[in-house]
Amino acid sequence: MATELTRYNGYRYVLRRGTSFTDDAKKTNAGRSMLMHADMVIWESNVALVARVELFLRKGFSWYSKNPKPARETLQTLLAYVRDGAVIVLQENGATTNVFENGGFTLDPPARKDGPDPPPFDYYARGAANRASLLEYNAVIDAREERERVANTPSFETVKPSEMPYLLSLVRMVARRENVRREAMQKAASGFSESADKAATKLGEAAPFELGDTPGFGDGFDIAKTPNYGEPGTWYTNPGSKQMRLYGDTGAPVVDFDFDHDHGQGIPHAHNYGPLGADGAFNREGGRSFSLLPW
Repeated sequence: MATELTRYNGYRYVLRRGTSFTDDAKKTNAGRSMLMHADMVIWESNVALVARVELFLRKGFSWYSKNPKPARETLQTLLAYVRDGAVIVLQENGATTNVFENGGFTLDPPARKDGPDPPPFDYYARGAANRASLLEYNAVIDAREERERVANTPSFETVKPSEMPYLLSLVRMVARRENVRREAMQKAASGFSESADKAATKLGEAAPFELGDTPGFGDGFDIAKTPNYGEPGTWYTNPGSKQMRLYGDTGAPVVDFDFDHDHGQGIPHAHNYGPLGADGAFNREGGRSFSLLPW
């Protein structure tokens, strides 16, 4: 349903309910501009114009009140419907005379100008900006997690007093087992030395031999290395060196107890781990001595 609202400046302005994809955007923009520049105080006194608007609203909208109302209320309703998009005003050509109003405007509506087409949407540029923003956001999150990890990483000095008896009991158990193994190896070596001293070997009668290829014993023959990473919050005991290692929240080591060597701090002694280096290398601190005596 369309109703001619007014004629002005050589154009016809038509009211129509709703919008359509086939509408000319330039015509609808021009019609809306005309209406928004109109002087509603002057339009209120135009009985014929107000009657056309009232009839259009009653026919077009079933909920619109059929009761008599002031002209200002009718025009304000029209303005509200246009702002909401329920009604559009189209600027049409073909007005040869100003049969209707030739005034009632605070200023002349702007002339229609054919503006340049908007530039195409640059999806790649928008995507690059979004990717940069995401990288920045992730960097902030990673930095915060690293600060929290460093702040929450336990060390040998920060072991709770309630946990120390259990921890030292583990260390004493491993130390006793290591001492027994060392004493057994020393006894075996001493017995072998005595047997060798008593044996008589005639080297002059020994047959010549050539050194052949050294046989390979496989990976199982090598001394096991303590894993660099483990299950967070767990201990690992090296079956060869008896080294005990505690893994932190990230799975990286935080404390080592060594039993097979002495840095001057005694056997056993402890090593704390600091934050990882920029290249991901472990930062293992110097040895720290501690007592195995019960508290």
